Amino acid sequence: VNMPIYRFLVEGKGLTPPIMSVAGNAGEYIIGIFAFALLPAVLEELLCRGIIMREYENYGRAFAVFAAASMFAMLHMSLASFVFTWILGIVLALAVQKTDSIYPAIIVHFSTNFYSLTCEYLTNIMPPELMGVWVGVRIGIIGIFGFGFAVAMLMLVHIHVKRRTQPRKRETHFGFSISFLVLIAIYLLNHIRLIAELFGK
Repeated sequence: VNMPIYRFLVEGKGLTPPIMSVAGNAGEYIIGIFAFALLPAVLEELLCRGIIMREYENYGRAFAVFAAASMFAMLHMSLASFVFTWILGIVLALAVQKTDSIYPAIIVHFSTNFYSLTCEYLTNIMPPELMGVWVGVRIGIIGIFGFGFAVAMLMLVHIHVKRRTQPRKRETHFGFSISFLVLIAIYLLNHIRLIAELFGK
C-alpha cells in the first residue's frame, strides 16, 4: 500500500525519489512525512499490534508480545536493524496491551519515524558552519524523547498495577500460525538472496 502511493506522489510532483527515506529537498521531505512516517506507522500498527498480536493472544499475552515484535522486526527486512526494531516492537506491543488502545503505539511509531526522517533531512541541508549547533540540538531532542519515554513507561506501570486485581484468563505458552511461518520464510529467503548477491559480485 505504501510504495504505490509514494510513487504516485513523487511522480505527480515530478520529484526524484530519495534513496531510502532521506529527503533531498522540502518537497521530498513533506512527501516523506506521509510516506515514511505516517502511513507506515498506521498500517504497521494495524497489522502487527491490531491483527497479529490479537491473533496470538490465544497462546498467551507474553507470547503475543513476542510474536508481534518478531513479525514487526522481520517486516522491515533488515538484519542490521533487527534488534532495534524488535525492542521497539516489544515496547509498542506492551503499550497496546497496557492501555487497551492502539493509538499510543501509532503515536510513538510515527514520532520515531518522523524524528529519523527529520534528522536525516536537516543533516543533509545543514550548512557546515552550523553542524556543531545541530549536533547539540539533536542531543537535546533525544533527551526530550528519553524523558517522554520514561514518563510513558511509568504511566504504563501505574496502569498495570491498577489492573493487577482484575481476573486474568489462563494462558498457554506456545503457538504458531500460517502468517508467522510465511513471514519467517519470506524473511529468510530475502536474506539468502542478499547474501547470494553479495558473494556473486
